[in-house]
Amino acid sequence: MNRENTTIKKKPYVRGMFYNHPSWSKDTTNAYYQGVEMKFYWPLFRWIMLITFFISLKFGIYKLSTGHSILWCLILCLSYQKVIAKIMGFHVVPSMDAATLLSSAKCHVNFVNVVHYDKMVPDEVIQFNFGKLMMFMPKMTQHFVEFGGEYYYKYIDEDPVKAREKAFE
Repeated sequence: MNRENTTIKKKPYVRGMFYNHPSWSKDTTNAYYQGVEMKFYWPLFRWIMLITFFISLKFGIYKLSTGHSILWCLILCLSYQKVIAKIMGFHVVPSMDAATLLSSAKCHVNFVNVVHYDKMVPDEVIQFNFGKLMMFMPKMTQHFVEFGGEYYYKYIDEDPVKAREKAFE
């Protein structure tokens, strides 16, 4: 394959980096939620809301002690994702899954999942194998959703068979 004759569409990547956008990919996104909004504004908003919650508990209607106010703030910090997920119909992403999405300017996280077949395998066999995997691992029937600066899982479809069909469209 002659490298000079191939046209590779370059796609902007996070923090000004580029990667080759393969021609077979259907991915056409160019925007990633990893700018100043994710690293500054959203954490600032959460801190302001937490401080407001603490002040309202300490000096508001309930006039709780400092220890009780801090305890309620800790409960809020540990459970707000579950509350949002329940309201929006999402599932909270476990911390190890979320760690694959976090990166910084000095430490880039790249992850790849490859299924390699030595011989030409019919599409029906591949879809059957993925269907078995989706039955065994419900996470395979979900996709990532970003809401308010946090990542959640959302079902492609509740039924693994329909999820497989949508995934292979």
